[in-house]
Amino acid sequence: MVCVGAALYMGHVGWGVFAAGVLAFALRDIVLRSEAQLDERGLTLRIWPLRRFRPWTDFARAVADEAGVFCSPYRRPSRLDAFRGEYIRCPGRQQEVLDFVRSRLDSIQT
Repeated sequence: MVCVGAALYMGHVGWGVFAAGVLAFALRDIVLRSEAQLDERGLTLRIWPLRRFRPWTDFARAVADEAGVFCSPYRRPSRLDAFRGEYIRCPGRQQEVLDFVRSRLDSIQT
């Protein structure tokens, strides 16, 4: 509906296509399947078509919620968490993932 509305309001189909592209990009984390791979070196996130690796040295804190684990580069909560951190979706396995991430962070910080 947003795309059709954009096309009608702007008077050209191209704006509807542009709106669809922007909407798809904004919702890619929710719509597309994402995978997280955790190993001794770091965290690899794959959200089609992107693949991003971050070593454990990039993170200082990990917290769990009902749907996953959030890894932050800041020791205390910050306004920049949403822009600098990584969220690992793992419903039902939060404690297992949180324990692994914290063990990696503890081994780096000592």
